[in-house]
Amino acid sequence: MNSFAFAVAVVGRALVQGLGRVVESARDAAAEAAAGDERDRADYVPVHRDERAIERGTDYGFKEEWKERLVYTDPGGTFEFPCGWGDFSRPYHVYVPMPEFWDRETPAFMHGRRDEILDRLRLWAGDAYIIDEYDPDD
Repeated sequence: MNSFAFAVAVVGRALVQGLGRVVESARDAAAEAAAGDERDRADYVPVHRDERAIERGTDYGFKEEWKERLVYTDPGGTFEFPCGWGDFSRPYHVYVPMPEFWDRETPAFMHGRRDEILDRLRLWAGDAYIIDEYDPDD
């Protein structure tokens, strides 16, 4: 076998193996989407001031938005928490200001309500998110 044919064979094998990884990755993404559908049916839904929040009798909601942010809304206003979604496999990370920085880093409608809002976040997120505190000065 000449070197050109050998190179073509090697590249072809690599492409086929790479395609297998792509198919496997797509299969994993489909499974994650199906899991998300199950959470939605189980009242685990990212809401953002929509009918689902009203149906549950709440006046607040969370919504995952591109790119890597979680939007919290209640009657007082809206705030975006930064997130880390990495390779889109859960659990994701949501970053919240440390207690001593909360009032400085959040809008006025959230001041003095850190525990309440984080309780809402935990209830909404379940085990789909890890809540990480950050120091905005670092």
